Amino acid sequence: MEASTAPAAVREASPGVDAGSDWVFCRAILPRVSRTFALGIRLLPVELSRPVAVAYLICRIADTAEDHPALSVDARRALLAEVDRALGDPSATFTGIRAVTWPDDLDLGGLMGGADRVLREFRRLPAGDQAAVTPWVQEMVRGMASCLRPPSGGPAPLLDTLADLRRYCWYVAGTVGHLLTALFTRHIGGIGAARLERLERLAPQFGLGLQLTNIIRDIADDHRHGRSFIPVELWRGAGIAPEQFGAPEAARQAWAMVAPLLAETERCLEDALDYSTALPRHAIRVRVFCLTSLFFACRTIALIHAQPARLVRGDRIKMPRGEVYAILLATALLAPCNWALRLYYRWLIGGPRPGAAALDRP
Repeated sequence: MEASTAPAAVREASPGVDAGSDWVFCRAILPRVSRTFALGIRLLPVELSRPVAVAYLICRIADTAEDHPALSVDARRALLAEVDRALGDPSATFTGIRAVTWPDDLDLGGLMGGADRVLREFRRLPAGDQAAVTPWVQEMVRGMASCLRPPSGGPAPLLDTLADLRRYCWYVAGTVGHLLTALFTRHIGGIGAARLERLERLAPQFGLGLQLTNIIRDIADDHRHGRSFIPVELWRGAGIAPEQFGAPEAARQAWAMVAPLLAETERCLEDALDYSTALPRHAIRVRVFCLTSLFFACRTIALIHAQPARLVRGDRIKMPRGEVYAILLATALLAPCNWALRLYYRWLIGGPRPGAAALDRP
């Protein structure tokens, strides 16, 4: 993350800060902890952008607590339990989170230092929005706590099987799909029982597709932090140990390890497209919000397929800024038309797929 100077709006609030200041803090910190998600939130109608933004920040607080590298598993579980409790108890605060020394990062550190401001803003949301968010974030943090393992001192897998990975992704991302669906249902007209059943069936797959894309893209970054979300089952099946990842002589095994995960991801992204096109056509801004995240993931997967050598040697695959804006523009233009969206999806996720053969090229 780029170095930056935290603006005044991101500094921790003093006691008695007014409601307007809390929302200013939330708006200011959001793009600093997720530029892509902040970009998407701007596309939402006003009545949706606020609860989605606040819900995202609470999830980000939980995610940061789960990831703290210097805390024991028990300490991290205690922080996740604090998030769980704060959503169910209107008198609770983030006392434990405030007491922790967070990594020297002006963005995530700013978020955690102002966590109570996000919580206050959450409690100002309409009761229906709070009810839509609370059970899914509580499911998320309880699942995160159940999946935590003690650090091993190396890039050790955190999970044993592909089923474990699916379970973890359900907790951290499938729940978000349901959370968003609950908010959409509150704020979008024209979602009848049949449409809602379809959206709820596809919602967790949407979240899983995005999460798996991030896991594949971030393999090398996660290794540098001493962890691996790729399960033991896939490492063993490909005949490679986690510490060999990035070594030229293990490139083919590394790609063999990633390949089934890519196939799983693409199946989930297909469901994410079905979810997006199941949203009412008149909800253009909500469609664009969902589709931009989907299409960014599709393009990332296409780049990984086109450049397998970069992934397996530890480079981070990233879309050029120009492609980001091109996808935003195309999505806004195509959003009302389902057949055009499907064609664009195929074009984005397709392209050259040299696979393991490309690993032999100089």
